[in-house]
Amino acid sequence: LDCVRSRQKCNCDIETGHRSTSATLLANIAHQTKALLEWDARTERFTNHEEANRWLNYSYRPPWRLPEA
Repeated sequence: LDCVRSRQKCNCDIETGHRSTSATLLANIAHQTKALLEWDARTERFTNHEEANRWLNYSYRPPWRLPEA
């Protein structure tokens, strides 16, 4: 809330949070699929395992949902 009031940058902005958690999330997907995965950081998709790509998204509990693109 302090950064909202002051309009200063947060200690962990969205980009930093995303980048710092990506490696562990990808490792969890590799563990679940029991596969050696190749990651394309530009498209944020696996290039060699389509099933692993399904783990990148999940369904939210109602009434929560992602906004329509």
